[in-house]
Amino acid sequence: MKMLNSVSGSFRKKAGDSRSRECRTRLERRIVGATNRWRFPQDHFCGDLLALSQMCNVLNVDLDEALKNPDRLCISKFQKLFSENIMNSGTQSGEADVILECLGFKWELHHPQIFQSGTLAKLYLTALIQNMKSSQRELDKVQKAHPSGKIKKRSPVKKIIISMRINDPAVTRVAFALALKNLYMKEVEMTVDNVLGVLASAHILQFNRLFQKCVNMMMNRLAPSTIKNFYLAGCKYEEEQLTMACEKWLAMNLVPLVGTQIHLRQIPEPLLYKVLKSPRLFTFSEFHLLKTLLMWVYLQMNCKVQMVPIHETILAFFNRQGSGGVEAH
Repeated sequence: MKMLNSVSGSFRKKAGDSRSRECRTRLERRIVGATNRWRFPQDHFCGDLLALSQMCNVLNVDLDEALKNPDRLCISKFQKLFSENIMNSGTQSGEADVILECLGFKWELHHPQIFQSGTLAKLYLTALIQNMKSSQRELDKVQKAHPSGKIKKRSPVKKIIISMRINDPAVTRVAFALALKNLYMKEVEMTVDNVLGVLASAHILQFNRLFQKCVNMMMNRLAPSTIKNFYLAGCKYEEEQLTMACEKWLAMNLVPLVGTQIHLRQIPEPLLYKVLKSPRLFTFSEFHLLKTLLMWVYLQMNCKVQMVPIHETILAFFNRQGSGGVEAH
């Protein structure tokens, strides 16, 4: 009897799960707000029908077609579509139609390119929808003043102004300029000195292609002088691929390479602890590993030392520390 109850309960659970999945996948509509406007669930549509109608007018998309599949109007869909279309088309030759106010500077951009950035795309569409009504009134005035066939000059490009505030100190004007340049070009040269700033800029812009490009470059340029900053960047942006690469690299190079340089001082304690527990840790012998760890502790306690000390100096220091004759400096 217990077995039958268990089977019956399992069957009911599976049936309930199946029904819940069907409910989740069904495209329903909800009434929201004081105006009782229809709205699709967030999983299927990012706004209500009023915003959908406005967005369709801006983007020259048929509203009836959009209603059949509203998910196609999500920012990520636009970002993918524009990225595929412009990557092989080169730099925009026309006049800039978007002004980005950021970092105390005005950046002139073109709207097809900015759709590669999720952040810029959202700011642009928001500003465009807000200005649409006023722009329509201005267009009506122009058409009345210049009837069809009598307009001699084309109207100047209407520039959309968007603004963004960045509080990340890693984002400099140079790094941000390189990130924006990547909107127009496939290959933009980056160096070890500016890759952290470009990575931070790509993260804020939600520019996934550039972000992954920076991560790949950092994993290929790991060295005693870069391991600390690259690892901390991976932790900051929760980029597991980068942090794992740093841990694996340090496990192989802690004793034979990093342990012979002053850069050993910069290794963060959490990273060192992980490496010491790793089965990938390489060492010539336990004595070599002990010497490396003693040097790391010595450098932490003697911040003014700028040269790699010899092993006898380290031993003498700890002997005096044990007898209470010397204080760390």
